Amino acid sequence: MTQVPIIITRNLKAGQRTAIELRSLGLSRHRMILSPLVEIRFITPKLNLGRFRSAIFTSQNAARAASPPPAGMLAWCIGEKTADIARKKGFMVITAKGNAESLISLLKESPLKHPMVWLRGRHTAVDIQRRLFETGIQIQSEIVYEQQALCLSEAALENLQVQPCILPVFSPKTAAILSREAEGLVNPGHLVCCLGYRTAEACRLSWQKEVADDAESLIQMTVNRSLQSERFLHWRADIDSSHVIKT
Repeated sequence: MTQVPIIITRNLKAGQRTAIELRSLGLSRHRMILSPLVEIRFITPKLNLGRFRSAIFTSQNAARAASPPPAGMLAWCIGEKTADIARKKGFMVITAKGNAESLISLLKESPLKHPMVWLRGRHTAVDIQRRLFETGIQIQSEIVYEQQALCLSEAALENLQVQPCILPVFSPKTAAILSREAEGLVNPGHLVCCLGYRTAEACRLSWQKEVADDAESLIQMTVNRSLQSERFLHWRADIDSSHVIKT
C-alpha cells in the first residue's frame, strides 16, 4: 500500500521524537523524512533564578535551557511535555492546555502577582510579557536559546517535487523558512499541518493548510490525515488497476 511521506521540519532532536511518536500512533509503515529547518543553539543567561518565585516556559527548549531552580520554585508551562522537562529539573509546575492563549489565561487568573522570569527563544510567536503588562505582573524576559535557519534536505526536496507530502509545522519561524525553501516547487497535493493560526499565516505557500490548537492535536491531525491519504491512494491504485487492458 502506498503511503504519503511525512516531512518533519523541527530541529533534529525534536524531529526524532516526533517521528517516534507518529510511528507509535499508527504510522509505523510511513516514511519519515527528517529535514530540520532550524538548529537550536542554547545561550547561558547571566541570571540568578533565586531572584524570582516563578518561571514561565513557552517551549520545551526553554525548559531544557533552564538551570536547576531554588527549592519550591514554580514553573508555568505551556503544555504537558514542557512541564515534564521542568518537573525533572526540579520545578513545581502548573500546566496550560498546550498553547500560549491558555497559558496567558492561567496567569491572568492567578492570584500570584510576584515577579516572574520568562525564559524563551530569541523569536517567539506570542509576546507574553507585553500581553500581561496590564495585569501588573512583573515579568523579566530572558533569551536562553535561538534558532538558526537551515535548508530543506535533498530527500525532502526530491519528495516534494514528485508526490503529495504531509508536513507538520510547529512554529511561525519554521513556516517562514519552509515558504522560502519550497518557493516555486510544483504542488501535487501537499498538506501543511500548522500549530496555530500564526504558523498558518507565516506559511505563504499555496498548499493546503490545516490548523491545530496545540501540539498534541497537531500530532493527531498528522496521523489522521496520513491514514486518510493512505486509504485514498490505495483506492486510486485499485481503480487504476481495474482499468488496465490485458492483452
